[in-house]
Amino acid sequence: MILLGIESFLLLGYILISETITIVLAFKILVLCLLSNVGLLSLGILIYLITSLSNIRSFLFPLILFPLIVPILIHSSNVFILTILDEKISLYNESGFLLLTFALISIIFGINTFDKLVKY
Repeated sequence: MILLGIESFLLLGYILISETITIVLAFKILVLCLLSNVGLLSLGILIYLITSLSNIRSFLFPLILFPLIVPILIHSSNVFILTILDEKISLYNESGFLLLTFALISIIFGINTFDKLVKY
């Protein structure tokens, strides 16, 4: 929630400076920020839960986390480009669904892993 608050504050500042961003476009960007934050947060929690029982978690955590974060970052930037260009290119249309899929899958895996971790 803190990250979303910072993003919305920065977006509000940019709306005041720029004339090209409308309220509808700002709302789309905030929805994209929320979806990206959920994906990143759930992946971080998932990887923390996986590595919490390991003795080498300081080495294992970034080794597992960074390859999983890259698709979320790529697809969120693709959807951002698609949003800014007002869907004039169809190259990035599937990135929104892939971003949503990564976010939902990581939330589901995180809930299942947390449930199994609590049982131990």
